[in-house]
Amino acid sequence: MAQRHTEESLLTGYLLPPSSLPTIIPFSTFVNYHKPGASNSNSSASASINPATAQALKKFYRDLQFQRQIDVDTRALDATFFGPNGAVLPARSRRYHTTASLLAAMESSIHDLEREIADLDQQSDKILGEMHETVGELSDLRYGKSGGEYRGVEAEVVDALKEFTNVVKQTAKEAKSVL
Repeated sequence: MAQRHTEESLLTGYLLPPSSLPTIIPFSTFVNYHKPGASNSNSSASASINPATAQALKKFYRDLQFQRQIDVDTRALDATFFGPNGAVLPARSRRYHTTASLLAAMESSIHDLEREIADLDQQSDKILGEMHETVGELSDLRYGKSGGEYRGVEAEVVDALKEFTNVVKQTAKEAKSVL
């Protein structure tokens, strides 16, 4: 069974596909427009182009092809994401608020905002408490005192230093006995 085509599918698939630059203007015609006597449309000058100019024209033509392909791809993406009319989005059916629905929506928003404000107040109080605790610990360090959580670390350091001292003394005794 044959597939039914819509007007849009016929236009986009068969009648209006974007043409490539060589289809619009072949390279030979493009070069003819840039010959030295091409500014005068009535003259049929057959002046030749030097090889450097021909190479520059070829690069320019390829660049135009590339730019055209970018434009075509951009338009295709726009049509895919924003609909067939380009950047125009299809209109939604509008539902206007009634007075009752507007009040309900506003009350819901008020409750949501109050809940969020309360959460933020709790977070800020917690952070403020942590900051006061940190400043208090820093104040203790200023006067040569260390906080309670560092006492275990101090004992470990002192024990490690005593052990190191004993190892050094033992090594020194062994070195003296060898001499």
